[in-house]
Amino acid sequence: VYLGSDLVVYTRLESGNELIGRMDVHVGDQPLAEGDEVIVGWDTRRARLVPRGTPALMSD
Repeated sequence: VYLGSDLVVYTRLESGNELIGRMDVHVGDQPLAEGDEVIVGWDTRRARLVPRGTPALMSD
């Protein structure tokens, strides 16, 4: 399943959301949607999918 450009991936952080960015997400034949959780493969952090334009609380 390919996620279109209307969703972005944010890490789940207690202090807020850190934008990871757009990426292709393939999970077999399982559909993905806003609010779903995914594992970000290159660092294994849990993340959630949110619509583009959602404010991100960036830590310095």
